[in-house]
Amino acid sequence: MKAAALDWAVLKAQLLQATGGRVVLVGDTLKRYTVYVGSNGRKYLLTKDGFTIDFSEDWRQGGPLLEQAMIETSPWNQELRGGRLCAKDWRGRTIESVGRDGEGVVGPTKLIAELRCLVKSTLGDVIEVPDEVCADATR
Repeated sequence: MKAAALDWAVLKAQLLQATGGRVVLVGDTLKRYTVYVGSNGRKYLLTKDGFTIDFSEDWRQGGPLLEQAMIETSPWNQELRGGRLCAKDWRGRTIESVGRDGEGVVGPTKLIAELRCLVKSTLGDVIEVPDEVCADATR
């Protein structure tokens, strides 16, 4: 899961109920989103107020969601770059799963790995995401 699909799943994981093309906040007003394609070819979710939802690439949006989620990340698939050992991917795990082999979710960035872990720990392994947010040519 990546880009707009991951952002949508994060919305749902944050106690939002998704239905069709609408997102219903529990105890709040109905909010709608539209999907638009940015100049970089990536799909984004846009609220009716014109706010771009970008949890998966913007730490200012995704980071605060993770502060209380108790998720640990560690380098995964390391490689040498310029004489330094760097993470090619990251693995996110809930604190409860640390120490259990095979547990965790992998992503190309630390933020994406943590968000995928948040979604999996909240919504499970299989999540139905609207078609309109799934296809993304750049990811």
